[in-house]
Amino acid sequence: MVETTCINCVFAKIKDNKQHGCALNRLEKLGSRKEETDGVEHYVVSRFCNTNRPEKWTESLSLEESLQADKAVLEEVRPRIGFLIYLDHSKDNTLTWLESTLMDIRDQTESFARYVIVVNEKVEYNNEIHDMLQLFFNKEQTKTHILQLLEVPENKIWIIDEAFRLALNGWLYVTSSGENVDRNLLKNLHEHLNLKLQRLSVVLPYSGINGLLVQTALFKFLNGNKTKIWDEDKKDSRLFLEKIKDLNEKEDCILEWSDINVA
Repeated sequence: MVETTCINCVFAKIKDNKQHGCALNRLEKLGSRKEETDGVEHYVVSRFCNTNRPEKWTESLSLEESLQADKAVLEEVRPRIGFLIYLDHSKDNTLTWLESTLMDIRDQTESFARYVIVVNEKVEYNNEIHDMLQLFFNKEQTKTHILQLLEVPENKIWIIDEAFRLALNGWLYVTSSGENVDRNLLKNLHEHLNLKLQRLSVVLPYSGINGLLVQTALFKFLNGNKTKIWDEDKKDSRLFLEKIKDLNEKEDCILEWSDINVA
C-alpha cells in the first residue's frame, strides 16, 4: 500500500510538535492516521499525495508564487493531456468537421492541450491539416503531429497503438473529427483528480473510440491492444478495454463520463 507522510511537507500545519491540519485540506479526502516521528505527532495519508512538498521546494518559487504556494502547487499537478483525433473521411466537408473539434480542444476553459495528433488516411489532406494545426495552437505550449495511415483498421481502437509512439506521459483523450470535446474537460479532470481527490485510470468511450481517456502509463503497461506477455505461461491477447476490467476490483478507477461531474 502506498502512503505519504506529512512530517516534512510545507503544507502540514504543525504547532508545538503536533500537526493539526493540512493547508490544502487533503487529510480527510485521502484518509489518514496519526504517527509520531522524532517527537513530532503528524499524519500519514493512505494514498500517494502529489502535492507533498519539502521546504526546499519553496526556494524555486517566485515571490508572487510563494505568497500563494497552495495555488502554485495545484498548477504543478494539473493533468497533462494529449488529444488523438481520427480524421473521419466518411463525412462531407471533412476539414470543416476537423476544425470544429480542434476549436473545442483549443478553447478549453482552463489549461491547454499538451499535444494534438491528427490521424489521416489521405495524404492530399496533410498540408491543410498542418496549416490548421499551426494556426490553432501555440507551438510553445502544444506539440502537433499528423500521423499518416496506409490502411485504416476495421476496429479503430487499433489506431491508438499506431499513434502511441507520439504520446507523452500523462493522459490521452481519443476522439474523431466532428465530435464535440467538452471545453471544460481539462478543468473537470483537474477538479476530479486534484480537488476531489478521486481515483481514475480510464474513462470509457461514449461511442466507439470517442471519449476514451486513459493514463498513457497504463496503456503502455498493458501493451495497449497487443498481446501482453506476463511470463512464459501467461499471456493476455484481449483488447485494452477488456484487459482493464481485471484492474477495477473496487469499481472506482474506471469510470463513465457521467462520473466526472464536478457540479
